[in-house]
Formats: sequence, structure tokens, C-alpha cells
Amino acid sequence: MGIKDLKTLIGTVAEETTLDQFKGKKIVIDVSLYMYRFAYWKSNPIDGFRTQIDILRQHDIQPIYVFDGQPPMVKGPVLQERKERFEKMQEKKQQLETELSELVQQIRELSVESEDYEKTQAKTMRLRDTLQNHTKNIIRIRPEDFDNLRKLLTELEIEWHDAPTEADSLAAIFCCDGTVDAVMTEDMDALAFGCAKVITGFSNDNDGIKVFRLSAALELLHLPYRQFIDLCIMCGCDYVGRLFRIGPKTALRLIRQHGTIEAAMKHIDPAKHRVPENYLELVAKARELFLHPTNVAATTTTIPPQTTTTIPPQTTTTIPPQTTVK
Repeated sequence: MGIKDLKTLIGTVAEETTLDQFKGKKIVIDVSLYMYRFAYWKSNPIDGFRTQIDILRQHDIQPIYVFDGQPPMVKGPVLQERKERFEKMQEKKQQLETELSELVQQIRELSVESEDYEKTQAKTMRLRDTLQNHTKNIIRIRPEDFDNLRKLLTELEIEWHDAPTEADSLAAIFCCDGTVDAVMTEDMDALAFGCAKVITGFSNDNDGIKVFRLSAALELLHLPYRQFIDLCIMCGCDYVGRLFRIGPKTALRLIRQHGTIEAAMKHIDPAKHRVPENYLELVAKARELFLHPTNVAATTTTIPPQTTTTIPPQTTTTIPPQTTVK
């Protein structure tokens, strides 16, 4: 999900450019996001990665792929919600399949000359289209898809990493310590993690992209980095849901006026905005994850040819001084 509707606040700072801007650079890529995206468009998502790699190599860009590990416990409610949503979509699919089967049976029993024949046939075609569109949105990724991608990357001698928790945390470390020049994703939480440059809009069909710079976003919003994190949390992220009737503009106003979510909470009605009892506890945990991704980022790195390196647990990430706007 990333940061809900953050682009509505910072969309004007997006730089429309091409992949040529990153010629000769290293970028880090969140595997899971593109795995689902390629699975939506292709029967075999690995084919999408092959094309992506070819495009990046044509532009002399060195990708580093990061795989998700175990999600942090604070993300549990979001994962449960996604699971329940997936199950409901599966139930809907079964319902549509049953209805379609019944209509097909009705057509078989109707005479071609019958008044209901054309109506039933037209209804059947509409239902078939509905089922096809609904099924396309049910994306199931298998563990072997990730294993096959690891094999492909190893064969192509492309660097890849298994993150201990979420890929975003490790990508943030690579961005902040200068290992890579940017992160390529569609989730704006990369900015909340402190990534200086975020590439969005990548397509296998053209080389056009958009680049969000953290410094430009902070300048536009008139927020220092720590307050930007609170804004992102209040907008709604993977760790804390958005409060009822508090959209991105209201969240921005509250953070500008009060500085922190804790201070802002003293000025809103908890009943009106349906504030969970553990809301501030979740906020504190989310803020810690965004501010200190290194606390969970000790990892074993696989770099062809078959060598491993370990990022020391004591490694620290420093947000560049220019990311704070006074």
C-alpha cells in the first residue's frame, strides 16, 4: 500500500524524465511489488523481470533486487486485512462461476427461437466479462516464483538480497549509505524511510519515469524529516491505518500546527475519528521502523559469483543533512 494518497500532496515535485538520467548508476528494486505487477500482466512474472533487466541493461543501469523477509509484527493487522480481502474475492469468484454455469445450462435448455434466448445469451456474455475482470485481480504468487527469480538473477550475475524483514528497510539502507543512487518502486513509503530519490512509473513498454526527491518533497510541504514521517503515518501506512475522516490535507494541517501525532491527538475527537485504543502505540512502532531501518537490517547478501557478505548489525543509517528543511 505504501503511504496512502501521499502523491496528492507531493505530486507536483515529481520530475518527469527517462531512464537515461540513471545511466551508469545503481538502483535498488523491491521484488514483491514488481512480482505482483508482472503477474497481473503476464502468466509468468519471470518474463516481466527478464524484460525489465534487459531494459535497465540497455540504459547501463545496474539493478540490485531485494526480496522481502518476515514482516514486522506491527504489520499483522494489515496482512490479516489483505488475507480477508483475498478470501472475499475468491468467494465472489466462485459465486460468479456458479451463476455463469447456471446461465449456460439455461441456454442449453432454451430454444433458439425463444424470446428469452437472446436475453439469456447477452446476460451470459456480460457475466463472463465480469468474471474475467474479477479473476484478473486475484493474483496468487507462488513461493517458487521467487525461487525462480533468484535463480535467474544468479544466472545473469545480478546482485540480489534477502532482507531480514521487509525489502523497504534494506532498500533504505542502500540509499542512505550511498550503495545505490535511487530506489525503484511505486510505494511512497520509500521516502518515509529516508530514500533521497524514488523512481516511479517504470514500464516495460517505454523508458519514461518519474523521480521524487525527498528534499523537494520536504521543501514543498514545509516540514522537517521527522514531521514528514508523522505525516506519512497519519496519512495511513502499512503499519498504522488512517483515522476516520482524516485525509492527507487534514493530516498535513495537523502536523504543521502541532509537530507530532501525539500532540495533534490532543486536538481531535477520538470518538468522531474512531481512534483505536492502541493507536499511539502503533504510531510509535511505525515511527521507529521508518527512522531506524538498520535496527532490523542485518542480512546475508548473495552476490554472484556465489559469494556472501554480511551487513553488520551495528551499521547505522544517517539521513542526509539536506533532507531537513527549516
